[in-house]
Amino acid sequence: MAAFTVTHVNDFEGKLFTYTLTTADPNGDKFEYLQHTDVCMQAAGGTWGGATLKLQGSNDGSTWFVMNNAAGGTAISLTADGAAQAIERPRYIRPALTTVGVGASVPVLVMARKNYVK
Repeated sequence: MAAFTVTHVNDFEGKLFTYTLTTADPNGDKFEYLQHTDVCMQAAGGTWGGATLKLQGSNDGSTWFVMNNAAGGTAISLTADGAAQAIERPRYIRPALTTVGVGASVPVLVMARKNYVK
């Protein structure tokens, strides 16, 4: 599993999870921040080599499903640099190269933010 670093972001108690997924290490470590309801994934500046990146969720930590894009409701799936906002908010989240490609090295940022209601 590809480890992440986590950075605290601004007054909205956001957390930025930073990964580098590779052909040899295609699955990101899962994270669990249930109070953070807004989740957006971005991939930029990578070497894709035919890889496919998906944002996955799980409620048990072992059975994973592909999360859906808020823009259109289709599965979040990237084959080049881009970003997507997730609809679901399962217990665990991770990015994964579901097609590992050849020589892939894809930097991935996952922003999780609390959604405050006043």
